[in-house]
Amino acid sequence: FECGQFLRENLQQVGLFISTEAADFVFRQTDGQPYLVWLTGYCLTERYNEAVDALDTIDPLFLTEDVRSVWRQDRFQARAVSKLFQPLVAYSERIDPLAPRILRYIATDPAPPSTTRVQNRFGGASQIRRNRISEILIDLDSSTLLRQQNEEWRIAIPLMRNYLRR
Repeated sequence: FECGQFLRENLQQVGLFISTEAADFVFRQTDGQPYLVWLTGYCLTERYNEAVDALDTIDPLFLTEDVRSVWRQDRFQARAVSKLFQPLVAYSERIDPLAPRILRYIATDPAPPSTTRVQNRFGGASQIRRNRISEILIDLDSSTLLRQQNEEWRIAIPLMRNYLRR
């Protein structure tokens, strides 16, 4: 509820509107993550202003398909990834210099992540190195930051996958 109200009020301040279904969709898909809700409203406003500047006809009422369209844009994905994923990468550097590369691999690999796949990719034949990869994965999985930012992590990974595959 608060998410939809926040989004509606911010859009109404500039004379725009969002349907109840679209606001609920934003809340469900982002789990109410404040930055993503704000960014969605910002990008919808940006889209509207660009259409007006180009003298295109655009409805000031945004629907679910408008939200989906904005989320597919490179600039939305780049902003979301940089805000949500980069702090996790920076934190992971403190665990091990290899950890950011592992995070990037997990985020961009289309297959579900597994310890064996990551070990094969980064560990090679060295059992010592494979063991270190396992330790890094355990450290990443159990880190306080990742647990505290679980929602951001869960949302950032799919965004990063979409963005980096382009």
